[in-house]
Amino acid sequence: TNTMKTYYPVAYLFYCLSLASAFHIIQPPLSTAKSVTSGGRRFSSFLPSYGSQSDNNSIASPSSAGLATKSADEIKDEIRNLAKNTDNGLNAPETVQQQIESCVEQLEQLFETKAAATTSLVSDPKLDGSWKLVYTTNGGSSAGKLGPFVGEVEQLICLSADDKEDYYINYVRVGGSAVEGALSATWDVLDEKTWQVNFQTLVFKLFGIKLLEKDLEAKGIWRKTYLDDDFRILHASGVTKDDDGAEKKENVYILSK
Repeated sequence: TNTMKTYYPVAYLFYCLSLASAFHIIQPPLSTAKSVTSGGRRFSSFLPSYGSQSDNNSIASPSSAGLATKSADEIKDEIRNLAKNTDNGLNAPETVQQQIESCVEQLEQLFETKAAATTSLVSDPKLDGSWKLVYTTNGGSSAGKLGPFVGEVEQLICLSADDKEDYYINYVRVGGSAVEGALSATWDVLDEKTWQVNFQTLVFKLFGIKLLEKDLEAKGIWRKTYLDDDFRILHASGVTKDDDGAEKKENVYILSK
C-alpha cells in the first residue's frame, strides 16, 4: 500500500503528460467517407495493381530538375543522420527541421509516382511488426517526452492472420524499461491513405509494476503518405479544435524498422 502511494503520483503525472499530446490523437479526415471496416478489422487493399513498376527506388530532387536523382535509401539515410542527437526531433534546429521536411516531400513524391499502385498504405503486410520513432515535429509526449526526460518510442503493429481484430500498441520507455507507458488501439480504414484510430487502454508501469490502467473512448486519424519494408511516414493532428476554434496543425511522424 505504501509503495502504491509513492508510485501513483508519478504514474498520474506521466498519464497527464501523455494525454497532452498523445501520438494517436489526430484530426478527422476532410472527406465524409464512411469507414468500410467493422470493429477495426483489417482492410484488404483498395489499390488496383497496374503491373510491374520500374525504377521504384529513385526520384529527381524537386528543387533542382536536371540534377542527379536520389534513391529512396539515400533519402532515408539522410533523414536518419539528420535526426541523430535531436531527441526524436524535440531538439532539432530549424535548419535540420527544414532539411527533413524536404526529404519527406521527396519520399512522398517517390511513393506517389512509383509505388502507390502496388502498395496499400492502410493494409499492406509491411505494416506488421515493431517500428521505432526516428523523428517527429510534435513537441510533447508523443515524441517520448515525459517530464524532464526523453525516452524511446516504439509502435508495435499486429496484423491478424485470421479473422481476429488488428491492433497496435504504442510504447514510451524511459531508462530502458524503468518507466513504460503503453497505449493500445484498433483502427478502421476510411480511405486508401487513412486510418481512424480507436483507442482502447492506457497503462503505466514503473520497474515492471503496473501503476495505472485507464480505459479510453477517444478516436483519431492517421494520414499515411509513405511505406516500404523499413520506413513509414504519417501525418497526425488533434481530433478536437484549439481554443480559438482553429484546426490543430498536422505533425509528421517518421518511423523505421
